[in-house]
Amino acid sequence: MLTLLRLTVTIIVINLLLILYTVYVFYYKFSANFPTIAESVQQNVQNIDIIDIKNNNVLNTSHLMTIEIWSKAAIGLYLWQHILRGQIETRTENNAYISGSVKVNEFKFKFRSGPLLITESLQHLSAQNLILVLNGRDKDKIRFATEWIEGVKIVKDKIANIGIVMLGDEDCHNNWIKPYIESNGGFIKFLFVVYDWKAIDNHDIYQWPLGLATYRNFPNPDFNKINFQASRPYVCNFVATIYPDSSRQELINILNNKYRDICIIKVRYEWQPKETTDSLNYYVEALRLSDLTLSPIGRNHECYRIFEALSFGSVPVVEENMNHTKKTSCDKNEAYRLLKEANAPLIYVSNWTQDLPNILSNELNLSLEYKIQRRLYIIKWYSKFKTLIKSQFLKVINEKFV
Repeated sequence: MLTLLRLTVTIIVINLLLILYTVYVFYYKFSANFPTIAESVQQNVQNIDIIDIKNNNVLNTSHLMTIEIWSKAAIGLYLWQHILRGQIETRTENNAYISGSVKVNEFKFKFRSGPLLITESLQHLSAQNLILVLNGRDKDKIRFATEWIEGVKIVKDKIANIGIVMLGDEDCHNNWIKPYIESNGGFIKFLFVVYDWKAIDNHDIYQWPLGLATYRNFPNPDFNKINFQASRPYVCNFVATIYPDSSRQELINILNNKYRDICIIKVRYEWQPKETTDSLNYYVEALRLSDLTLSPIGRNHECYRIFEALSFGSVPVVEENMNHTKKTSCDKNEAYRLLKEANAPLIYVSNWTQDLPNILSNELNLSLEYKIQRRLYIIKWYSKFKTLIKSQFLKVINEKFV
């Protein structure tokens, strides 16, 4: 009996000692590290808060100004995909309807385009802010654009703000739109227009870059897939439509006589609005395989080719001689205004016959290392240029809409 009592007491003492040891370990060991653990937990909570804040910035759009962009011109895709960097989220068969949305700063943009978008659709416009992208290139396009502006006029009491981005006439005959601008008694808060129109004042009318030929399905190059380090086998390229009595005829004569071995040359004598898969691929390869892209004046000095060359790191060689442009309302003294203001990496010529031999001779003497650095600089500049245009676009919206 005594032995059993002693055994019980011994077990109790052992358990008590274990409890005391456990308390000691918890209090002196674990509590010593508690501030560090607490700080770690607090940091994790802060990280979660930051993630929640970021998610709210993306998901909670109740504080944003919603702006609908309705595009009835191909330059709308350049605005949406290249300048605002928005994605196409909906695309029906044959592009009958295209849509997307993107948050940029304090704005939420909704993009709409396609044949299914008609003037009657304006009755169902969900936002109070509308930007129309229109084509005013010729009489038929102007008639269609006017129908849209008149359609907006009918429902303008439901719309707080209206702006326009427009492909202008290549000879800058754009006076038809002036009465619709707010400062002239109309309801359009601002107009961005392609080409160097004399009426551009950076107050109500602003200039917009022509950009890439999205209507011909010109690709948006992935810079990571372009080999900038390789030697390009051709010095220059000239892939274009030849217009009668233009400097393009002068240029093709020079190239055919002297430079067929070092330049990619492919011309046609009738303009075509669409490209075949083969002709588009040929043109893209010409840009990719040469370091100079020759761009003489067509109907207007600004050409898709300029921006398409820049997107592949090929230097546009452009013509400053405006004598070929006649019966124009464009400002000849402000030719390439947007590009010059942004110090675009272009080569300017005034006379192809006199200037081109020196340009090509100089190009042949440049090292590959120099050309590689130049290509990278061109790509970097073009990216910054698009960001600059985006900033100007948002600034005008902020001034005119907010």
